[in-house]
Amino acid sequence: MSGEKETDLDQRTLKTRQALLDSLKGLVNQRRYEDFAVADIIDEAEVGRSTFYDHYRGKDDMLVETMGHMLDVMAGVVSEHGDPLGLEAVLRHFHDNRKFAKDFFAVSPGLPVMGRITRELARRIELQLEERRSRGGGQPTIPAAWIAQQLAEAQFAWIRAWLSDDAACTPLELAQAMRSSAIGSISGLC
Repeated sequence: MSGEKETDLDQRTLKTRQALLDSLKGLVNQRRYEDFAVADIIDEAEVGRSTFYDHYRGKDDMLVETMGHMLDVMAGVVSEHGDPLGLEAVLRHFHDNRKFAKDFFAVSPGLPVMGRITRELARRIELQLEERRSRGGGQPTIPAAWIAQQLAEAQFAWIRAWLSDDAACTPLELAQAMRSSAIGSISGLC
C-alpha cells in the first residue's frame, strides 16, 4: 500500500515541478528574466508559494536546473569524449533564442545569476578535468579549479561575442572553435 502512495506522491511532485518549469519557460519567452519574480512563476503555474519553496529556493535555482544538460554538454569540451554535435545544438538553441540570450549573457548590465551559472559550469568542467587527469591526462601546473573557472568564463565570452556579432559563424564552427580553444588551454596547463 505504501508503494502506491509513494507513486502518487512522485507523480504529483513531477507534475508540480513540470508546471513550475513550464511557467518559467513561458515567462522567459514573454519577458526579460529580471522582469518577473517567483510570484509570477507560481501564479502562472497555479501552485502555492510554500509548494514552490518545497522544490526550489528561488527562480535562479530553477534556471540553473533547467540549464543542467546544456552545462554538461558545455563542460564536455575539455574531454576527448565531448559531444561536439551536442555543443552545436546548445549553441543553436542560444541562437534561436537570441532575443533572450543577448540580454541574458550580456556583460553589462548582465544578470547576477550568470555568475552562479558560470560557477556551476566551472564545477562541471573541474569534474571533467579530474576525470581526464585520472585517465593519465596530466597533472595541472595550477589548481584545476582555476583552469575550470577560466574555461567557463571563456565559453560565455565566446557566446556573448557570437550573439552580439549577429552570429558571424555557424553554431558548428563556434562549437569547434570553443573545443579547440579549451583543449589548447588544457594542453598548455597540464
